[in-house]
Amino acid sequence: MHISQLREGGYMDYLRIKWMAFPGGCASDYQQDDLSRLGVTSVLGVFYIIYAGIAFSVIVLAIEWIVACAVDVRGQDTIPHYPKTWTEALHFRRRRLWQELVNDFMQLRDGSFQPPLTTTTAQSDTLTTKIEKE
Repeated sequence: MHISQLREGGYMDYLRIKWMAFPGGCASDYQQDDLSRLGVTSVLGVFYIIYAGIAFSVIVLAIEWIVACAVDVRGQDTIPHYPKTWTEALHFRRRRLWQELVNDFMQLRDGSFQPPLTTTTAQSDTLTTKIEKE
């Protein structure tokens, strides 16, 4: 409503002339068609930021897995089925991740996928024993 009043009063035309008109010889150099097209080079920085974010997240994931494997090896000497070396812990985590992905895919394919609200310790222990039996 206020914008229509400003338009009727001529203030919008004043602002358009003030900010959009190019005084001097530069106005002939600009063409409206050139301003409306964006090429790949115009948005290349966005792709660089996305690629940097992906690379950073992969590095953080690798660090998280390394720390988790070190904690698994160091803190669980009394439990017999836990891995004893760092590479065993990494292999165990990779196998467990693969098994969860396969189970989720099979449930999606069958149409019976129900995402868990929370994961209990009993569910985690059941999955661990299934992986160890294989």
